[in-house]
Amino acid sequence: MKKIEPKDLSAADINTLATKQATVNLKTNFSKKSNKAASLWTNKKGTSAKKSAFDEIEKKLKKAILPNGYCHYCEHNEASEIEHICPKSYFPEQTFVWENYLFICGECNRTKLAHFRIFNATGSNNIQELPNPVKGSPAFQPPTTDICFIQSRLENPMEYLLLDLKTGIFIELPILEEATSVPEKRHRAKAEQTRKILDLNREILRKSRQNVATHYKVQLEYAAKIANSNSTPQLKNKLPDYFQECLTKIDFPARKSACLNLVKSNVQKHPYGNPTVWEEIKRQYFLYPDDLAAWFAACPDALNW
Repeated sequence: MKKIEPKDLSAADINTLATKQATVNLKTNFSKKSNKAASLWTNKKGTSAKKSAFDEIEKKLKKAILPNGYCHYCEHNEASEIEHICPKSYFPEQTFVWENYLFICGECNRTKLAHFRIFNATGSNNIQELPNPVKGSPAFQPPTTDICFIQSRLENPMEYLLLDLKTGIFIELPILEEATSVPEKRHRAKAEQTRKILDLNREILRKSRQNVATHYKVQLEYAAKIANSNSTPQLKNKLPDYFQECLTKIDFPARKSACLNLVKSNVQKHPYGNPTVWEEIKRQYFLYPDDLAAWFAACPDALNW
């Protein structure tokens, strides 16, 4: 998971959201607000203007996460649903709030809603799990709006979670284990509960991260080999066949630059999802002096990819 900052919506789209949210907020109690929010959300594309607004919302959310449209949370499945960070079932006042949206897969959406938690006194570190909303059941108003979950439109998940590059497992940042104050304990609770609520360490995701880490390492090693090459024959000997087109450039500097740009593209396009794996490689490279640190030393520009 990474913090995302989508481009701003147009004034027309913002107005569409604000109008819908105002309709929800006018209701006199939580149950009526919840029902109205659900109804409006179901019919959110009911007119051409509404459809245009939500098509644009989906487009901007998808572009902000990954070019290939992977889920913001698991970074493995295809994203297909607008996600309410603060679930609309519990927080109807957040149903049509742009900053409350992400684009995720159905599996993560269902997993999150079934196990959502809050701090049951605002500002405390006491955690309360909310009941799983069932269709047709009475609306449940949480005692607080203080959610025990990383809000990655506002917060950087990498300040809460750390990826073990060897196992592909997310853990809480080790420094959080020493939490003693209430704010520090809240920080740790958000990290732990986000990991659990989303089931981020399920086996298919763990293996995917390991495989993607291997892909990034291969690309980084190529970058180091290119950076250390002093002639076209060296490039030919060190690189696989798919670099051949790069080697047809007019001279050695152009060939070297083309090869390096191809590696950069193979990293930045994240063809296999999991962009957080690359961010973690950049964060942790110094722990691996024999490979990652040596490769970055040869090609320091890769730290900016």
